[in-house]
Amino acid sequence: MIDPEKDSSVVRWLIENSKHPYKALNLWAMLSTHLVSYVIPQTGEIATQIMLTRREIAKTLMLSPRHVSQIVRELVLLEVMFIKREGDSEGKYMGSRRYFMNQEFVRPISRPSHRLH
Repeated sequence: MIDPEKDSSVVRWLIENSKHPYKALNLWAMLSTHLVSYVIPQTGEIATQIMLTRREIAKTLMLSPRHVSQIVRELVLLEVMFIKREGDSEGKYMGSRRYFMNQEFVRPISRPSHRLH
């Protein structure tokens, strides 16, 4: 779940600064509903991945992939999210990208504890 205060600040920033504010707001809303958090086994860190590809985002929002990339770059510059590019064994870029949310913008969902009395 996106922290509500930080969500508001991102929305304001997109309205005031994005080259495509309405498209950016739609994209931001879509991203926030497709988050999956998990623990990275090697490091124990929590990662929050956006479970959509650029093509899926573009198709759903009826945007060009270029517009999706432009808006994602704005969010990366804002340090809201980051991109990991998949490489081959020699580290060469292979074209696959995965989007992740900056953990500072994610609030863990608390689950009620079930106690037996």
